[in-house]
Amino acid sequence: MALQNFGIKPIKDFLSETYLIPDYQREYSWGKEELEDLWDDLIYIENNIDDKHFFGQIVINNTEKEKYIIDGQQRATTSTILICVIMREFENIYNNSDHQFQKAYKKAQQIQIKLVGTEDEDDEQERFHITLGEIDNSYFKKNILEKELFDSKEKYKSHTRLKEAYLYFKEKVSSHISDNDINKKYEKLISLYNAFTSNFIIMYIESTDINEAFVIFETLNARGKDLETADLLKNYIFRSSGKYISEIKSVFGKTFINNETFQQYACHGYLNHGLRHIKASLVIPHKTPPANQPAECSFNYPTLRHWLKACLPWCAFHDFHNKSKIGGLVHQ
Repeated sequence: MALQNFGIKPIKDFLSETYLIPDYQREYSWGKEELEDLWDDLIYIENNIDDKHFFGQIVINNTEKEKYIIDGQQRATTSTILICVIMREFENIYNNSDHQFQKAYKKAQQIQIKLVGTEDEDDEQERFHITLGEIDNSYFKKNILEKELFDSKEKYKSHTRLKEAYLYFKEKVSSHISDNDINKKYEKLISLYNAFTSNFIIMYIESTDINEAFVIFETLNARGKDLETADLLKNYIFRSSGKYISEIKSVFGKTFINNETFQQYACHGYLNHGLRHIKASLVIPHKTPPANQPAECSFNYPTLRHWLKACLPWCAFHDFHNKSKIGGLVHQ
């Protein structure tokens, strides 16, 4: 077994390390409903500080050089956004006190170092604790991690969602801690910060074997109603590619502009998870792409079929595609 680290830990322990989100993972997708749920849970926990809130699972593939988030990238990204908002509120308290409220300054610095991280171009080891995939990372780093900026038009829907998440938490936190007394404002912010970082807990699972990490991902998520069929299909193919996983990822990256375009072609069907097989039924148009194909999508319908055919030489999923509609698609 390559499972080397498993347990329950608070958000502050999880965010204290450095992780990468692979390029093939879905871009940032949380909307207002998910953000509201998180905020409501946070306020409840703050008012019931003896309780703990289970925030879900995080599955990590630990290579010799990096830790990749296989499952939980949405929670990890959103947690970092919220932490950045709280950190800047501590900075605001310090700045609005004519730099006299040193406790707030020290707390902001502590959060920056321990949970957010800093980046040094001359030192590869010194970087932000969360690195998103290629589509989102530059925007995330420029507008949220480095400073609150948002001075340019969002190129992708995921960029808009990142911005909206930050602004949502900024409004909520600012309103929640509002007080003319700077000491009370600071204490309210400390209370909120502690409730999130100490009382929000995750199930942390770390494996040194990428295939095992994918199996854990499937096992935990196959029956979750919110998981996209496309995510499980893509995950299965990556897991089945063995030593050729780099080639498979490369084919995917060159074929699809982002994961949203892939999901346009892998619509919801039925999905059953077993120990040995995953069977997927895809609803895919036969001649033309979907009518709601995103503007940035520059390929036509055969793309998905070509990608699957490109994967076939490497992937051991013959039972999989023969028992599903994918078999018919690939052999067209």
